[in-house]
Amino acid sequence: MLNDREKEGIVEILALMGLTDIQKLAKTISRNIVRLTTLEDCINAILDFSPTPESFLLRRAVTREILAEYLQRKGVELGSVFKGAQVGEVVRLWNAHAQQQSHFHTDGRVIRRGRV
Repeated sequence: MLNDREKEGIVEILALMGLTDIQKLAKTISRNIVRLTTLEDCINAILDFSPTPESFLLRRAVTREILAEYLQRKGVELGSVFKGAQVGEVVRLWNAHAQQQSHFHTDGRVIRRGRV
């Protein structure tokens, strides 16, 4: 199951893709068992039917160029153009952000030694 940061990241990557590609991807990922009438339906299907970030990132529709643009926008310079290296870097980025967020309460207060 995807965590909130992974879902947010997937939505950011989808924003770099065309509508037709998103629709095709949603149909493929959901195995065409959900009715997809709007962009929001497509995005929700992608999020609901992607069990791991890698299962989304390794899809053919998520190209090396899209991942490179996403990483560049996040300030990550990656020398490798191999998709596997890009996927690994995206997952590391999301995990680092999720760990950083775990040090805060939902209201923004910092957690120190198990106390508020």
